[in-house]
Amino acid sequence: MKVPTSLITLYWLLSISATTIIIGCDRIDALNRREIQLPHSSLFTDCEQWAVVTADYTTVHDQPELSAPVLQVIRNFDLAEVTDRSDHRADRYSQYAYWYQIVTSLHSGWVFGGDVSLYCYRHVALLAISSAQDRNLNR
Repeated sequence: MKVPTSLITLYWLLSISATTIIIGCDRIDALNRREIQLPHSSLFTDCEQWAVVTADYTTVHDQPELSAPVLQVIRNFDLAEVTDRSDHRADRYSQYAYWYQIVTSLHSGWVFGGDVSLYCYRHVALLAISSAQDRNLNR
C-alpha cells in the first residue's frame, strides 16, 4: 500500500511543530525559573518627561497620596519636569491615574496624573500650551 505524499508531508509538519513546541516550552520554563533583576530607572518607556497642567489648578503633594501635605498649588498650563511615576494607579473621585513626581520652580513633589497631560519633549509640551491658550482666547 502506497501512502499519499500529502499525508507524509502533513505527518512531517506535525512532528516538527510538536517538537518545536516542546523545546520552546522547556526554554520558557527555564527562563521563568531565573529571577531577573531590572535596574531602577527614572526613564519611562512612554517617554513621560514633561507635564502640563490641564485642570484649572492642582496640588503638589509631599507624597503620592491625597492625604499627604500640600506643598504648592499649580495652575492650568503650568509646565513641570517629570522625574518619577508611582508604582500603582490611584483612585480620586472614580478617576484612576498614576501619581507623577515633578519639579517646579519652587518645589519637587507629586501630582495626580488625572490633572496633567504628559509629553516626551519640552518643546512639544510648550507647543501644546500655546495651542490650548490660543483656543481659550478664541472662545
